Parts: sequence; structure tokens; C-alpha cells
Amino acid sequence: MKNLVLKLAKSTLVAVLVLGSNSIYAVGDVKVAPISGSKKARIYVAPEQNENVKLTVLNEYGSEFIYSAVLSEKTSYNKVYDFNNLSEGTYKIVAESNSKIIENDIAVSKEGITVLSENEKYKPFFNLKEGKLIISYLNKGLEDVSVSFSSKTSTFFSDEPISEMDFMKAYDLANLVQGEYYVSVNSGADTYSYYFEVK
Repeated sequence: MKNLVLKLAKSTLVAVLVLGSNSIYAVGDVKVAPISGSKKARIYVAPEQNENVKLTVLNEYGSEFIYSAVLSEKTSYNKVYDFNNLSEGTYKIVAESNSKIIENDIAVSKEGITVLSENEKYKPFFNLKEGKLIISYLNKGLEDVSVSFSSKTSTFFSDEPISEMDFMKAYDLANLVQGEYYVSVNSGADTYSYYFEVK
């Protein structure tokens, strides 16, 4: 499996970027606006076309769900949340679609709500076509990105980590035998998985 990586012709690369640019890295809008003098905040989510958004409120460590909802792809969401029942501390508001994750860290205190930070991460895009798997990933944080392929029993191929903002590689699957496979894209502390089957 040493020859799993393909070199993309310039025309193929341009075609993939042009045809996929609207859907691969579509950007929705998420805003958390504290309401002055209260423990309330307005959360506004404008989902991208054809994408549902999962909205969750979690504890500081992301280990405890406080609230969760799936928002329709066709509806903008604009709602006031009351955080009076939460203990003072830090919480995460996470909006996740097929293409990206937006995390807002907020602090709840006696004085009200403060937005501490907003972090936006894009998910990799996987395109399986004609015996080839193209993986593209917008690596805004310039983390080391590595890709590994596994069967049910073992990992049989791993890329050397590279740090590129526009990560894109094509993998030739012609030599794989029939079966189920998993691809993992690792970027910093984040791992994204993709399942496919060779018939």
C-alpha cells in the first residue's frame, strides 16, 4: 500500500476546488449575544442550505450535556436562553453541521454572561469516486495533518504528518480487497473518521 497516494493533475485539482468550493467549506453564522445585566444570552444560528445544525450547551470540559437540539436546515434560529439555573463557571455552546464546528466558551457569573472565545473548525470533505478517495481539509490552525487507513483488524497505511492550510490528497483504492475500511484524519487534538466499503 505504499502507492496509495496519487498525484493530482492540475486540471483535476482545479475542478475539485471549483465544483466543491460552495459545499465543502460553506460557512453558516452563529452568534452568542449576552443580554446586559442578566444571566441570559441570545443565540442566533443561520444554518447553511441543506445542512441541519446540532446545537449543544456543555460543561467546561465538554463531558456533560446541559441542552441539545437539532435545528432544521431551512430555519434560522434566534432564541434567548436563561442561564440562571447554572452554577457560576465556564460553559461551551457548540453548533455543529456537516462541514464545521463552532464553539463559543462563555462565563456565567453574578454580573451576567461573558463570551470568552469563539473557535471555528472545519471538517474534512471525503469524495469517493471511481476507485479513488479524495480528502480535502481546510486547516486554519496549521496543525499537523495525518491520514491513516484501517481495516477491521489493523491500520495498514499512514501518511507522514504535514502542516498545510489547504490539505488535499487523492488515494488510489484499486489494490484494496473487498471489505470495510475506515479512514482517520488527525489534525492536532481532533480526529475525523470516514467509513467506506469496497465491493
